[in-house]
Amino acid sequence: MVVRRALTEDSHGIAVVHISSWQHAYRGIVPQAHLDQLSIEDRETRWIEILDRGGSETLVVDADDRIVGFISYGKSRRERAERDEGEIYAIYVSPSHWSSGVGRSLWEAALPRLRELGYVLAIVWVLAANDKAIRFYERVGFTFCKGSETTVEIGGERLPEVRYEIAIV
Repeated sequence: MVVRRALTEDSHGIAVVHISSWQHAYRGIVPQAHLDQLSIEDRETRWIEILDRGGSETLVVDADDRIVGFISYGKSRRERAERDEGEIYAIYVSPSHWSSGVGRSLWEAALPRLRELGYVLAIVWVLAANDKAIRFYERVGFTFCKGSETTVEIGGERLPEVRYEIAIV
């Protein structure tokens, strides 16, 4: 298992992980019709744009000659965020590699880079019903931010989302 910086040519592998993890992790949380219509090709195009544009950083895990996980992070997108607040935009692992240490390896590789970028706090937004992700974030040290509850629209439904944070100094 190798953690490395994502390259544009990794876009397809990232898209495969992104879509398959959404379709497994969000079953019963996100409307099924939305999950069914997700497209690897569309997500690959989006990842090419993200990686070419910059502004965020993405790491991938290579295992068995394929991408099995990724993490994307950068400056917090919160409207009133402090300059020293980073954000995990996405962390996804192929369902075939869940509970294998891939997610932890990605987090542990991103953490020193977040510090290098000058962040003292990292936040992540997670769907409130995503118990598996919440357990992961709590295991690596994130804590729930009371009063952070909001909603996000996915597939035509408003779903509760909560913020977790961790001091990284």
